[in-house]
Amino acid sequence: MHPLEIWDDPNEWIDGGELIFCCALGVDEPDDLIPFFRQLLKKGIVGFCLQMHEHVNRVPQEMLDLAEEYHCPLIAFRQSVRFIDLSRNLINNLIKHVNQDYLKEKQKLEDNGWMLDWLNGNLTDEHVSKLLYLSGAKLKGFHFFTVVIEYSKK
Repeated sequence: MHPLEIWDDPNEWIDGGELIFCCALGVDEPDDLIPFFRQLLKKGIVGFCLQMHEHVNRVPQEMLDLAEEYHCPLIAFRQSVRFIDLSRNLINNLIKHVNQDYLKEKQKLEDNGWMLDWLNGNLTDEHVSKLLYLSGAKLKGFHFFTVVIEYSKK
């Protein structure tokens, strides 16, 4: 998330991958935003939020077309919105999502922690057999097997 009101060369102020917040300060005509928006898209922004005002009271069709071409969300606020409120909500949601992912991964590690004990020789064969049975593994008639654990970010 990045507020940006630099019209001459915005590319020196971003790396790409940002969600841009723009109030269009000093812009008198909506079409004046098109070159600015095109530069940001070429740099690789992931979204553009525009606070509309009396001079910028519409989103030019060319901006909509560019947003579609680059698969970049373009969000226009017709009423005043405090970007700090948007930032705070977005950050809180990101933190919540990261914490949920962390807790899921932590649970997987706890559920499968016995495998490390097994590999380190800290469990008896009987204990391992019981744990494998509880995990649903079908081992009858085999003398060896491979354990594959997949972790995914979902």
